[in-house]
Amino acid sequence: MVLNQRYFGWGEFVSSSNTPDDPYENPYEAHAGSQAESLQESGFRSYEAEDFRTQMPPVERSYWFGILILLALSLVGYFCGDYLFGTVGPPLTVVVIGVFIALAMWMSVTIPFALIRLGVHRWNIAKAIENGRYPGTQRFGLWYLISSIIFSWLCLFAGGILFFGICLAILATNPNNSNNASAFLLVGDGLLSFLFAGFLFKLGVPRYR
Repeated sequence: MVLNQRYFGWGEFVSSSNTPDDPYENPYEAHAGSQAESLQESGFRSYEAEDFRTQMPPVERSYWFGILILLALSLVGYFCGDYLFGTVGPPLTVVVIGVFIALAMWMSVTIPFALIRLGVHRWNIAKAIENGRYPGTQRFGLWYLISSIIFSWLCLFAGGILFFGICLAILATNPNNSNNASAFLLVGDGLLSFLFAGFLFKLGVPRYR
């Protein structure tokens, strides 16, 4: 009986020492799970990046070719303007070419504004894609370049009208102003006209709300 009690007591001791209350955790299993989660997250991020690239409309080659053509015609008009615009009675073909070159020079002045509009527009599209509000109908081609140039000229023209309108109002209300006061008012008028043109320019960039 004593042996049996000792045996059972030892068995209870062994069983109690080998079966702890805390559950057993496998460190390799936890490491594998963290690796699987990281791989899943990286795959999800790559899927989001791929989806973003497919939704963002690319800038077509015609856009850049249009800019290069306008700049090339402007350079031709700058170096050959004496012959194209100063010759008396040139041939009709030269007149037509001169008109196209003059139009290209007029359009190329606002190319920096067109590039700014392109960057702001693509920024708005990127935010719309992140928020799931982009309809996916925009194209950045030659016609977009032409419309951006015309729109930039309209904004500058509106700013110029405001500038000359304020100048006329200043001269009409205070015809005896000193030169220093007139110069100060002209500087403020120019800044106000520039801000007005920039405000119209910002309103003309599409947003996706």
